[in-house]
Amino acid sequence: MNNVVKVNVLIVAFFIVTAVAAQDEGIATKEWLDLNRPSMAAQLCDDARSPFRATFSGTSDECEAEVGRIFDYCATEVPNIRLPETLTDLEGARSAAIALYDCVIAVHLGGRKLEDFRRKYPLESQITVRGAND
Repeated sequence: MNNVVKVNVLIVAFFIVTAVAAQDEGIATKEWLDLNRPSMAAQLCDDARSPFRATFSGTSDECEAEVGRIFDYCATEVPNIRLPETLTDLEGARSAAIALYDCVIAVHLGGRKLEDFRRKYPLESQITVRGAND
């Protein structure tokens, strides 16, 4: 397993853990994002092998702030990703985590990674995460 895959697995694991609470009644997506933003930032900034940290030259605090900014941008402004008001299952949380991770990396790295993201999540087939408002 290469380093990028290891980082990806760790990120998804953090997101899924917080989604367990969503099993019975769901979790508001805003709350889920607030819980997971710092986890993603820490994972992407604390591991020098992560694709984000390997190309970010600022301090750890600056890195985490930048990941948080891009995370929020991806969650609210990237039209390729539509999140429901409430996440109701682990699969929805997993899909959201992977899409947000992919988006954060793509926006940060730009170029080919951004093109790859747009191909993986084309506008005409926007990723829609299942939730309570489906």
